[in-house]
Amino acid sequence: MTDGMQSSGERFRKAPKHESRAEDGNVYIDWGPPLPESYHQDVLYGLVRDPKRIFFYWELTGSRRRQVEDERGIEIFNDGRWELAITNLDSGETREFGCDYPRGSYYAEAAPRSAYVGKIGWRTAPGEFILFCETPPVRTPSDGPSDLSDQEFWSALDLRRLLDLGGASETMGSFALRSSMMASRTQPPKEELS
Repeated sequence: MTDGMQSSGERFRKAPKHESRAEDGNVYIDWGPPLPESYHQDVLYGLVRDPKRIFFYWELTGSRRRQVEDERGIEIFNDGRWELAITNLDSGETREFGCDYPRGSYYAEAAPRSAYVGKIGWRTAPGEFILFCETPPVRTPSDGPSDLSDQEFWSALDLRRLLDLGGASETMGSFALRSSMMASRTQPPKEELS
């Protein structure tokens, strides 16, 4: 490049592996050790994205498949499909989707203010669902303002009366008003004249 400037591609090099040295003329970036391909766990998580979506992600690389093969035989996985089942705990409705194995993710549509649980497992050809993992219940928030409302509201006149009781004048700014109110808290009460 001109004028001694370097592009970001020239200044920052991508390190393929964890390394602890910097080359002359390059900025050192510690990329850390590489992430493992697998954590060797059977897990399913559900994270609420917004009132109408839940993000599910999973990894099925633990011992559950081996356990099912030992109990039912390896042939159990010859005919069927991996399935993510999402149940609305409020309505009882369950939706089932084919899913990737051994890891994957899915954005599911959801109803606001509802509780959901996700289950992932193997659906055999005859229709049996062999559970691998289940999420704890997750609840979507409301998609609008709260249905609850206060029945008592303060008007500007009510606030003015309160400020007048505290000794605030109309010409005070917020800092002076705060100082005045703090000072009045530390003063002994004034005796009323009869």
